[in-house]
Amino acid sequence: MPGLEVWFQRASDVVRKLMYGDVDLGIVGYDMFAEIANGDSGLLVLHDALDFGKCHLGLGVPTGGKWADINTIDDLRRCLFLSTHALKLPGH
Repeated sequence: MPGLEVWFQRASDVVRKLMYGDVDLGIVGYDMFAEIANGDSGLLVLHDALDFGKCHLGLGVPTGGKWADINTIDDLRRCLFLSTHALKLPGH
């Protein structure tokens, strides 16, 4: 297509570039669009269910100190449970 440029940008930048008029079309997740566009009436959602992405949660903890023995989510759960309940022990 003559004159077509394709830019690969961070999702938040795509929405901002649409808002500033730097690009004519952007493809981002609806959640990002809604968060960044914040109801901007100058932007139009053409399709809100592309179904092309899957989200995941990444969780990290430091490798030293009280976190040194945390290797699984169960280890983390036990550590957090013990920490919260240790504060409630009588005499401490």
